[in-house]
Amino acid sequence: MKKFKTLPEQKLHLLTNKNLIDEEIIDRILNERPYASLINPYKKFFYTSVDGDVHVYDDKVSIIEYYKLATLDDLIAKELNYIIGIFERRIKGAFAYVISEKMNSTGDHSATSYIDIFNNLDEKIEDFRLLGFNDYKSTYDIRLKAIVDVSDKTKEYRKNLLMSIATLDEDKKKKNKLFQKYIINNQPIPFWLVVHTLSLGDLVSIYQMLGKDLRNSILKYLDDSIEDSIFKDTVFKFEQDLNIIKELRNIINHYEPLYEFIRSVPKRKFLNGINRVESYSIKFMDNSIDDILDDLPKFRNSDNNSIIDIYCELIKVIKKRDD
Repeated sequence: MKKFKTLPEQKLHLLTNKNLIDEEIIDRILNERPYASLINPYKKFFYTSVDGDVHVYDDKVSIIEYYKLATLDDLIAKELNYIIGIFERRIKGAFAYVISEKMNSTGDHSATSYIDIFNNLDEKIEDFRLLGFNDYKSTYDIRLKAIVDVSDKTKEYRKNLLMSIATLDEDKKKKNKLFQKYIINNQPIPFWLVVHTLSLGDLVSIYQMLGKDLRNSILKYLDDSIEDSIFKDTVFKFEQDLNIIKELRNIINHYEPLYEFIRSVPKRKFLNGINRVESYSIKFMDNSIDDILDDLPKFRNSDNNSIIDIYCELIKVIKKRDD
């Protein structure tokens, strides 16, 4: 079992075991980035052979070489975080619209019937299906091409997820400004707003429970070139892509190295996910900060002057970093 190493011990280990050049900059870099996120993911680029369980490093290299790769990961993650954010907003918009529209078609014009149904699934399973869902206890198996029962663990997870969507804990309600007027007026929160509290993982689970018509409606909302006739060629690919994108988003959010994740995922699946993000994150306008600052809208009142001041300070920090 590996033992904890102090920073001086980590440096000594790098010099003796990874054949790094002895430089003062090692101390500064190890203080900035943990060893596990700097050396472990990228050492595969530098060892020249393997002797049993030991990696052999024939060539001396500077720690700067590792640092450059880690920084490249950071910069790519920064860009991916932006476009995945756009993708996630679009996906949430699609779920919110399609499922709320289905409720509206059943006579629930406020899109709040989900609260009673999700809270009493076993008694309201027919109503659940009327909302466009399948039974939460089953799923479509792509390999078998048939509806199969899910595990007890998955059933429990899905049931708890749906109940949490219906009830929303008080802290989440209070923190979300979108809910304020509903809380003040003691009104149930419509589905089209609740969706925006969900994670990509939650959306994947909901998507897996939807019937084919609503799955296809969500895809058509995102891409109106999709036809019903190619349902089987799109819906399950989308589910696979959502899972890849969800995992990628988690990696980025936890500041973990992209390299290890990319290495662990089949290349085709990863590229399919990235292509999905790219195609669904195209914006009507994608202006830079400078573009918008050059042509700001005219503010009609002064109630938000303090917020505008904070925006200006944030912009200074961002521009200073980019410059």
